[in-house]
Formats: sequence, structure tokens, C-alpha cells
Amino acid sequence: MRDIPVTYVAFDLLWLEGHSTLALPYTDRRKLLAELDLNGPSWRCPAHREGDGAALLQASDGQGLEGIVAKRLDSPYEPGRRSGAWIKIKNHCVQEVVVGGFTPGAGGRAASLGALAVGVYDDEGHLRYAGKVGTGFTEATLGVLLRELESLQSADSPFEGRGPPKNTVFVKPRLVARVEFREWTRTGTLRAPAFKGLSPDAEPESVVRET
Repeated sequence: MRDIPVTYVAFDLLWLEGHSTLALPYTDRRKLLAELDLNGPSWRCPAHREGDGAALLQASDGQGLEGIVAKRLDSPYEPGRRSGAWIKIKNHCVQEVVVGGFTPGAGGRAASLGALAVGVYDDEGHLRYAGKVGTGFTEATLGVLLRELESLQSADSPFEGRGPPKNTVFVKPRLVARVEFREWTRTGTLRAPAFKGLSPDAEPESVVRET
């Protein structure tokens, strides 16, 4: 805790004084949350702003942030699903992906992995191949990935339909990685993806294609 202090950030209010607030519109929930004045040494309520979305997005880009979340002011809170009332607007194309395999390394990485074979889940719960991620790794992350992947190796492909190259070593779809990329191709794969890290708290089954 001394090296990496953590702050609990409360951005919504779902329960208050014995009563659910899920059905209240977002504006009412935020008002109740602000009235609690939750600001302390390790917890706080972040600021929010109504309107000026374009200016906020530009400001987030200037600070090197991923983007902003736009929320409908009249929307209730919908637990357990991705609501269309909340939209992530990104400065860069960022996507969480599920690791379904890897290809062996070559050249300077002959003793390591070459690329990750990744995918996202469709509406029917099938893992669809989304391409290979072969850049963005450090020596430290390669070591972590190899240790994790060795314990997850599987004889069966986790991908439904189109799959990765024949030399792919398949793994159980347990790891979630975060990548930056240019765009989605017409065939449903990531163009020029780069590895940015693992997302250890993400549930693999919740990883879908971000729009």
C-alpha cells in the first residue's frame, strides 16, 4: 500500500439507507451521491459534467487518457449487462481481448512466444478469432505470459469458426489482455494491434467487440 496507494472511486450510487436506487435516473443518483460528500484519504467521488462532451474528450486526449464515458441523464442503472445508455468514447482504439493461444517465437525470441492469438465473444457466447498480437511486449511481460500460458495449454481450439495459423499452441481462454490498434478489418480482425498489458480483473466471458 505504501508503494502503490489505492483510492476507491465511487462513480454511482446503487443503494442508500436500506433502499435500492437502481431505478432512479442517473441525475438523481448522482445528486444523492454528491450529497454524501465521499471524500477521504483513500476514497472519493469523481467530478462529472453535463454537456460539453467534445471539449471533455479533447481535454482527456491532452492528458493522455483513454477517453470518456457518456451517460444518458435519464437512464436507470442496469446491473449485469452492457447498457446502451453508457457509451465509452475513446481517443485511441483500445480493446480487451481473450487469449486463446500463442505462436512460438523466432529469431531473437526463439525461446519465447511470437504472438498471442486472441478473440472476442459474440452474442451467442462463442469466442471468435480476432487476429494475432505480436508487438508491445517487454522482457518482463513475456516472462509473465509464458508462465501463465504454459499452465493453460490445451489440445483443443477455444475459437469457433475461423481459427489462427496452424502452428498455434492453444490455451484455455482464461487470460484477458488489453491492446491498442488502428481499426477493425472487414474480416473482423484487429489491424496493427499492440499489447498493453493483462487485465487480471476482467471476466473472459464478458469480453466483446467494442464499437
